[in-house]
Amino acid sequence: MASLLNPVNQITRLRDSLVSQLLDSVLGKYVKTLRDKFKMKLWSGEVEAYSIELKKEALDDLNLPVAVKHGILGHLYLKVPWDYDRESSHIVLSDIVVIVQPLSSFEVS
Repeated sequence: MASLLNPVNQITRLRDSLVSQLLDSVLGKYVKTLRDKFKMKLWSGEVEAYSIELKKEALDDLNLPVAVKHGILGHLYLKVPWDYDRESSHIVLSDIVVIVQPLSSFEVS
């Protein structure tokens, strides 16, 4: 119980919740929940997440004649610098595996 009242623990939980909400708002259309999937280095502005499951509708906006059967984003690296004037933000997605299946019907527009 004492650890719940610890201000550092409270700040850490708040920080993790805010980062999770931000990542979900940006990537939520493509991946399932990021909660408890990321590690963050607050002072360096780095966020990393591993083994994130893709949503079945992740590729729908591309209008491909396939549907996602299963997909994993193996590694997400995000760097958001404290000094925006001197450094740019970076996002790296790697180790992506997507298993697709053909759609039963597909219209070409």
